[in-house]
Order: sequence, then structure tokens, then C-alpha cells
Amino acid sequence: MSATWATSSQPTMPPAQPMTYAIAGCSEHSGNYVPENILVDTPQDPSSRWSGAQQLPTAKQWILLKLETLSVRA
Repeated sequence: MSATWATSSQPTMPPAQPMTYAIAGCSEHSGNYVPENILVDTPQDPSSRWSGAQQLPTAKQWILLKLETLSVRA
């Protein structure tokens, strides 16, 4: 991969491309807010969200995505 240098000495980034992914794992979820909800991009729909079961600020909550192709961001 090569970068093209702009006149401001900052490398230009290639255009963003959609990524295909699957849910590989997650911490516990809250009610109907299962991790698969994020597979459909409907940000205006409140049910299109994932939420962890714990509401404590110190709780560790995670979601692991499996990418279809390798992705590297500099």
C-alpha cells in the first residue's frame, strides 16, 4: 500500500469502503438489545442497538466483530 503525499505534508487516506462483518462474541446483552441488532444500519431505530447487561460505569462490556477481509488503519 502506498500513500500519496498532499502539499501539506500529510498523507492522504484511501476512500472509506463498507466492511462486511459478523458478530463473533460479546459480553451479556440487555433485553432485546442483542448484538445482531447492529448488523442492520438503521440509526434512527431505537431497536437497532446493542447494549450490555451491566449499567455500572466500571463494568467491562465488549463486542467482538469478525471482519470478512483484513482491515488496517494507519
